[in-house]
Amino acid sequence: MDVAFGVIGVGGVAAQLFDSILSVYQLLSTANELSRDAPIALWKLKIQETRFIIWGRYWGVETGKLDKFLQDNVQDVPIIIIITDHERGQTQITAPASDSKEKISSIAKTDPPTKAKWGTKLRWAITDKSKFEDLIKDLKDFNDGLYSILRLNESISLERIIQSNVLRGAPSASETIYIQDACSSETRDISKEPSTRSAILYKDIYTSAQAKLARLHSTNNETATPSQRRPRAAVEIPIERTRSENRCLARYTDQHRTTNWLIEHNTIATSTTDVIIEWKDIIDPNSPTKTLIEKRLDSLAFLFSAQTQKPADFNILECLGYFEDIEFPRYGMIFRAPYAETAAAAEAKKTPESLYDILGNNYTAIEDSALPNLGDKFELAKSLVVSILRLHDCGWIHGAFRSSNIIFFPSSSSNNEQEDCSPQNGLKHPYITGFTYSRPTDPSSSTLEYSQTHFSHDLYRHPDVAQFASRKILRSGNERERFQMKHDLYSLGIVLLEIGLWRRVEMLWKERYESDHKRFWRKLVEAYVPRLGPKMGAVYRDVVGGLLGLEVAKGEVGEEMEETGRRNDVEAASLGDRGAGPKIPRTGLSSEVYWDVVQKLEKCHA
Repeated sequence: MDVAFGVIGVGGVAAQLFDSILSVYQLLSTANELSRDAPIALWKLKIQETRFIIWGRYWGVETGKLDKFLQDNVQDVPIIIIITDHERGQTQITAPASDSKEKISSIAKTDPPTKAKWGTKLRWAITDKSKFEDLIKDLKDFNDGLYSILRLNESISLERIIQSNVLRGAPSASETIYIQDACSSETRDISKEPSTRSAILYKDIYTSAQAKLARLHSTNNETATPSQRRPRAAVEIPIERTRSENRCLARYTDQHRTTNWLIEHNTIATSTTDVIIEWKDIIDPNSPTKTLIEKRLDSLAFLFSAQTQKPADFNILECLGYFEDIEFPRYGMIFRAPYAETAAAAEAKKTPESLYDILGNNYTAIEDSALPNLGDKFELAKSLVVSILRLHDCGWIHGAFRSSNIIFFPSSSSNNEQEDCSPQNGLKHPYITGFTYSRPTDPSSSTLEYSQTHFSHDLYRHPDVAQFASRKILRSGNERERFQMKHDLYSLGIVLLEIGLWRRVEMLWKERYESDHKRFWRKLVEAYVPRLGPKMGAVYRDVVGGLLGLEVAKGEVGEEMEETGRRNDVEAASLGDRGAGPKIPRTGLSSEVYWDVVQKLEKCHA
């Protein structure tokens, strides 16, 4: 079976070839026999399809950007034709003669009967497992070649989007397990090259799928996860911090059984750890929703625990469990403090500082030296975006994303706590906190309650989910929209605005906005977002403006997929005509936002 799989450097026909290859992908990925008889092979194929689509979108195939680039630079770009012969299992890479452009153009314009013949052969190949595996390997090798021309930071950025799109295409636990099996198989096949970008991508998808499974299993009554509830007596909280803060340092003593094989009996081992306690007040101890709240806390604690594999860029502290404090009453989530376990570190432990605190300490600074480096602000923004992306990929909504829930731990090697957390020294290693009011994305999971009721928190909320009608008057529940992914994205936009201006959002609020949240929102979009241009550049400004001006259709991508049980990792709906070229499939609106945010922010450097 001879099929031209791609061309690099042929102006005017790149879009046609892309469209032809995409048609082959779609023909194969919709084959009923694959989903029925070879689901793992199907997911191998879908991963390659997603890689191909994302690459084409990055290079602007559908807008004609790639064709224009090749036409303008065709004399300087080597022409490479990759033709794969699946009958012989060989891949030929040739630099064609001067008539190559016409030859490739004729391939791209292959008449429908020939394309139909390709389809017949491809469907025939599905029935031969070895030939189909060879086909997938060739597709992978071809994609590896496409991605090899990207810079490292570009590849990493696109891999994050690929990872997200693949996970969002799996609405069930069984589909997610198929993804893991596909990645495991591919990783074994390339075990001799574990450091290649594709090997790293498969490992990252596998790990993220494991985190998603933790959420899916926790909502499946037939699948039990280990209980994360801990005894109150195991937590030692300083007296002065028992009630005054939503977050505090504490000590946690863990007891577990160990087996001594020499004397053949079990012993109880104990270990004491520095921890961060995050509080969640119990509004009504007798409420019928208390059981559901505890189940959510248990699910979150399991997701954030060491028992669940998670992506390295999740930026979330390890959770050791949760407990109920009947005295107040409230729940406490226990997070391990990331201090080095050394004697020197034990004496140098310092209280973490939130981004909100740092902004308050430095917004009045006149000296440029008191402000953070531009590059550090960009890196902080990128880290926070990826953290929210990862959380949504796992099927959770944060629900209380704001600068006070982004914390930094001073280095234990520093003797000056204030200096160590100062913007001049950079904003390294942010951790996302404030999950005590988070909820799953599936439609059956309602927002039971909002985070602690403070008017300043409303400034981070979309006007449709604001809790306050005015500073002292709360809105009723039926006046608020159900909290969704889009509202997390709005909150993310507010935090990115704070980082760009280096000011708390509350410093931008005026009394005249008290009874009209949308008026304040318009002020942010029309007056303050444009100020990001001179400070952070046009790309960063547009990212923030897009998040704050987000127009979201009814429903959510994650919720819709779980509700309908769709299995395709991409939908065929496009966003309209964007110029010459094929229409690239879209994954849904929230994924569209992440494409714009992740891909654009990667261009921000200093």
